[in-house]
Amino acid sequence: MQRRLVGRDGQLDALGAWLREGARLITVTGPPGVGKSALAAAATASLPGVVRCAARQAADRDDLHRHLAAQLGLNRAADPTALGRALREVRLLVIDDAEALVATLPDLLTAGFEAAPDLQVLITSRLPLGLAAERCMALDPLTPAHAAALFSDLARTWAPEAPDARHVQAVVERLGGLPLALVMAARRLELIDVAQLAARLDNPLPLLAGPGDSGAPHGSFRAAMDASWRLLPPEAQRAFAALSLPGGPFTLADLEHLLGAQALDALHTLQRHSLLQPSAGPGPRRFQVLPLLRHDAAERLSTLAAGTQLTLRRRHAQRVLARAPETQDEAALRAVARWALDREGDEATEVALQAAVTLCAVYARQGPRAAAVPLLKAALARPDGPPALRAQALHLQAALDPALADAPREAVFQAAIDLAFQSGDPDAVGRACLARARWSVDRAHPDAEAWLARAAEALERAGDPLGQAEVASERGNAARRRGAPLEAQLHYRAGLAVAREAALVRQEGVLLCNLGAATLEAGDVEAGSALVRQGRGRLLDCGDRHAAAISLGQLGMALIERGEYAAADDVLAEAAASLRQLDARAHAGSFEGARGVVALHQARPAAAATQAEVALALLPAAEPVFRPLVLAVRAAALAGQGQVATARAAARVAAGPVATLPDPATRHTAALYLAQVALAEGDLAGAEAALAGVPPELARTSAALRNAARLLADALAPARRAQQRAAGQVLCVAEDAAWFQAPGLPIAQLGGRQVLRRLLAALADARALTPGKACPTEALVAATWPGERIDPTAARNRLYVALAALRRLGLAGVLLRSDAGYALDPDVPLERRPEPPTA
Repeated sequence: MQRRLVGRDGQLDALGAWLREGARLITVTGPPGVGKSALAAAATASLPGVVRCAARQAADRDDLHRHLAAQLGLNRAADPTALGRALREVRLLVIDDAEALVATLPDLLTAGFEAAPDLQVLITSRLPLGLAAERCMALDPLTPAHAAALFSDLARTWAPEAPDARHVQAVVERLGGLPLALVMAARRLELIDVAQLAARLDNPLPLLAGPGDSGAPHGSFRAAMDASWRLLPPEAQRAFAALSLPGGPFTLADLEHLLGAQALDALHTLQRHSLLQPSAGPGPRRFQVLPLLRHDAAERLSTLAAGTQLTLRRRHAQRVLARAPETQDEAALRAVARWALDREGDEATEVALQAAVTLCAVYARQGPRAAAVPLLKAALARPDGPPALRAQALHLQAALDPALADAPREAVFQAAIDLAFQSGDPDAVGRACLARARWSVDRAHPDAEAWLARAAEALERAGDPLGQAEVASERGNAARRRGAPLEAQLHYRAGLAVAREAALVRQEGVLLCNLGAATLEAGDVEAGSALVRQGRGRLLDCGDRHAAAISLGQLGMALIERGEYAAADDVLAEAAASLRQLDARAHAGSFEGARGVVALHQARPAAAATQAEVALALLPAAEPVFRPLVLAVRAAALAGQGQVATARAAARVAAGPVATLPDPATRHTAALYLAQVALAEGDLAGAEAALAGVPPELARTSAALRNAARLLADALAPARRAQQRAAGQVLCVAEDAAWFQAPGLPIAQLGGRQVLRRLLAALADARALTPGKACPTEALVAATWPGERIDPTAARNRLYVALAALRRLGLAGVLLRSDAGYALDPDVPLERRPEPPTA
């Protein structure tokens, strides 16, 4: 089957240039199936005076001599002199697949060059000859784009319709961009489609074992690999088989752990035979084995002596487990766990437990978090194993298994704690108690502090700084659940001191994000946002996708607080999507619920109701905090659409869970959303009472409560304005903005507060010039801080603080906010006066 050469334009140009320059000896090298022969054929197709000789057909040097004589039109027994004379008539000699004769070719070529001074030789081989005059071109696999183009081109021979790009990508990834493999796989499309082919490539070698086309000289990929295997010395064969074990790029140190002192020589041999590829990355030089070659190496491993296989696998398991915190290699850990689970004995059980436990740490960062649960269960099903390690596996199962109901989950936690005490290891005890405490904190259970105290005492005895920092973090989380952000900040700062002293970068990132969230809840938007960003940077540096996604959601909450609703929605959507990928459904649901709050702020109640449904589908039925809140948001959204009866029913569903919320700030927040249902039913007094019933000290500690109060105040504003108009009430502002009086409120004196006076004057001027039109944030900043050059983020934070101060002084009912900016309510009459009105 003839095919076009794809993705080799650069190599073709370089090869043509070398030939035109008169290079005497050129060798194209590369792994089996990479397309060396195809490149040589394309580069020389239009050249005159070319003689081609297939070295794969020659058993030794003499046999190659006979083949070459036949190609030159001589008797196969022609002597070297006759052969030399014939070579003088040849412009270019192409010797294909010469790797088996690399040891003997130099002598033959030297004699040929002496007999034919103008002769050029082009060789394809998996390894270079090592001659001084040799120019080498190493051929790499095709890029994914070029491999996809080649496979799609081949597929059209067998199927009239273009194959689905997703299935093509899957095929290309599994075949590693090797043209011969792509050709062989495409032949299977005569019987199956691309989707079926992609599904069968978990073990691709059987599919690539059939006869190839006329352009595939080896007949099959397996034949090409057999030829490479036979060329390797025994130690290199053992090394190649061992390289099926590492799951990704490896270093010389990794290979030394498997093979010992022979590793360096074996690595050199494998690289020279084009069986390794360099891999980019920091630190020591790294190598990788192409996917297809790894499959072949795995088959070769199974042919080694049983003792050799066991030694290699044990060493590999030790290396994977030791390096897991650094490499986060999920595939290698899974392979180690499966191998250990297939074996008997205490040693295998310990390896299986350790691999499953380590996988939990990997998935905690990369997701999905519950993905290691089946392996945990399989390892725990075995009766033996170290008690401390079994205890750790048990409390991880209790924390992560989504199938466990509350009662059996508590039983698994208790079994872990009992086993930890039996082990006598204080660190195991502390970790088991901390896991139980974390579950109680998440559920706002009153026993959380008792478990935290037990964990802290054990972890302090064990001298475990990470555990101590985690206890401080959970104590801060518990304080935030109680609506005590200032107390939470103290706990987070204590944990930060421990984490920094012990150089625990990830835990430092978690604590910074938590501290930032508590600072936001306490009302300091600028400082809180800065802390979250700092923590997020630490988490991204150490590859913790789960915690980084949560920190992104915390930034979204800060944007809500600043009134940047469109940006908040984008950030929250990204955070929720990341958490769904990580299977962190509860956290994803909480941020989807926050998007519902954003939609309410944007006066999009239908979108808010949709977001609430999305959040409820993600949140567990027994989730004790976010679910009641989202139920209340859904009721408010339905009320905002005018669906009063439906909203009333939704409020009844929410009322029970809301009443059980242990945190008073969260309980008041949900009650304010439910008050919007009362307002839709015409109960203005009830809505006013709900708003007036919020303790000011509680609102200062909860960003969520402040947002809910602002929403209800905005919903009440039309009714209030109607009352004000009926009573003839107006907003009075001093000509110099030194005071103002909002309808129905006492006079607020600004005196020497120049920032507030300039801001009020700018709002009043904008109201007079363009009633009903919002004044942009940038214009307000310029008027309030004239002549100052301020970072945009800092400027928004400053403006937010100043506007919040004006609201507290009395403008809350008449200061409107939108995505376009801020404005004084055009429905409230405005008077500018030189003196305050008298009673």
